[in-house]
Amino acid sequence: MSATDSSDLERKSSGGPPKKVGPPRRSSKRRWLFLGAAIIGLLSVAGVFIAVNLGTRNPLIQAHELPDIPTVNLEGADPAIARVVNVARGILEEFSNEAGSWGQYAMVLHAHGFADAAHICYDVAIRLDPKNPRWPYLQGDLYYDGPGGPDAALPFFEAAARLSPPESLAQVRVSDSLLELGRLDEAERGYRKILAINRDDPQALLGLGKLAIARRQYQESLQYLLPLAEQSPVQNTACTLLANVYDRLGDRANADQIRQHLAEVPPDQTRRDDPILQVVQLEVGVRVELARAEKLMEQQQVKELLASVEDTVHRYPDSFEAWAALANAYGVAGDPTGAERAAKKGTQLAPKNPEAWLSLGNILIWQRRYKDALEPLQKSIQLNPKNRQAYVSLSECHKGLGDSDGAAAALKLAGLEKDPQPAPPAAENG
Repeated sequence: MSATDSSDLERKSSGGPPKKVGPPRRSSKRRWLFLGAAIIGLLSVAGVFIAVNLGTRNPLIQAHELPDIPTVNLEGADPAIARVVNVARGILEEFSNEAGSWGQYAMVLHAHGFADAAHICYDVAIRLDPKNPRWPYLQGDLYYDGPGGPDAALPFFEAAARLSPPESLAQVRVSDSLLELGRLDEAERGYRKILAINRDDPQALLGLGKLAIARRQYQESLQYLLPLAEQSPVQNTACTLLANVYDRLGDRANADQIRQHLAEVPPDQTRRDDPILQVVQLEVGVRVELARAEKLMEQQQVKELLASVEDTVHRYPDSFEAWAALANAYGVAGDPTGAERAAKKGTQLAPKNPEAWLSLGNILIWQRRYKDALEPLQKSIQLNPKNRQAYVSLSECHKGLGDSDGAAAALKLAGLEKDPQPAPPAAENG
């Protein structure tokens, strides 16, 4: 079935009218009520709701001047991703002269890694809605983390900054890009322009800290990084930089202290006004489900973790990643039987994945079934002879069997002389 056919089916199932040839005859108000309902339907598939500026168009641009709607290869894609992409494309086919539908499709593509097609759609959204900073900002973000890097991203961040307040996040991204490109004086002017309006802006202060490091002014960088390392939305990055600064200053004690503290610091927070949140909320699929489970694991919500991962396995029964996560979840819950069952399923789905066999071996060691653990550990090593953890687990296995020579030999292959910390019940799913 083609993407267009699938999109038509989505529209029919959501109660929308069939696609027409030529412009729709609805009034502008009714048309946008329909489009709003269709997008709500799309986002309910994704499990989120986003308010997007809809109905904006540039009257100077005619429909025939727009490019063809880009298609993407969804063969073998996660069904949830294919569904959301097809629905967004179907809406765009219905309203191809509206900025909101191009931007919405761009964000769906952006969220799921279809960068080339997303760029085409962002370009059109910018042309149709040239006063909206969202579209150039998101295109800049897509370039920043992609092959174009900061150099390609900078013009788009600058365009977004011209349409935004002077202390906006777009201006921060302009300065960040300039810093990455080595244009330090320009970056500094941008950061200080933001701080002149909000002297406590954490991103701008962090930028000045990075700037001082780039200039090798390590002592000066402390005045910016120390306050941010105590409590701020960018605490994680500030602590990481601070530890490196102390290393540069030869202060090993403070560097070690910061690194110990870093283990307890949460990830940096995304600003609430960052348009990238709208993209992130559109992402669907097994990866998103497992990210939620990982957060539950970090919060030690074991009951909720098991329910979440079991649901993911039910919806993605052929996903090795889902079964590996379930093995880890059972390990956290203290259920070796469940962990073993999930790990064995993982080896069936991914027999050439060394982490699958390592996980099974570690679970068997956890149960003190050392003889049974030998085979999966040896398979893991055959598939990846460079994995130190596999040799460490093999050493522990030999030690459990009373084979001290075998344990020592495995440690030697791992490049170790002493027995390290015991292997975890279930290895990371990789």
